Amino acid sequence: MDIGNKVFAIEKKGYSVSQVDSYLKMLADEAQKQNKAMAELVAKNEELSARIEEYKIKESAIKDVLLAAHKTADSMIEEAKEQAALLETQAKLEYARITEETAELKEGFAAYQKRLIEYVDKQKNWLLKFADYDFKNADFEFSNEEIEKEDI
Repeated sequence: MDIGNKVFAIEKKGYSVSQVDSYLKMLADEAQKQNKAMAELVAKNEELSARIEEYKIKESAIKDVLLAAHKTADSMIEEAKEQAALLETQAKLEYARITEETAELKEGFAAYQKRLIEYVDKQKNWLLKFADYDFKNADFEFSNEEIEKEDI
């Protein structure tokens, strides 16, 4: 709409041409200001709309990252729990094995200790037989039968 260039027919008994022209000029200037302001607002609106879209894209990306991080954390926690359970089971099995092995070693040691005590007692008794023996005039030759009999 071109208010400033509008031409009216001149007739007698009408409005003052200069007042009408002045008023139209003022309306044209105001319309131009309004159009400029509207264009600026439209441009600002488009800019803000574009920024909103950028923020929506970023928000979506952040949500995706957070969701992935949450899933990863849940997965890591679950894996850690499974690994802890496995380690606990392995530790219990190892403890049972070591406990059993220790019991077997104790039992073997007790049996060895008993045999050693018996052997020492036999050796002591055998030596005591000769406590009153006259070694100066002794014959130290033993037959195999004597040695086997004494279990030397």
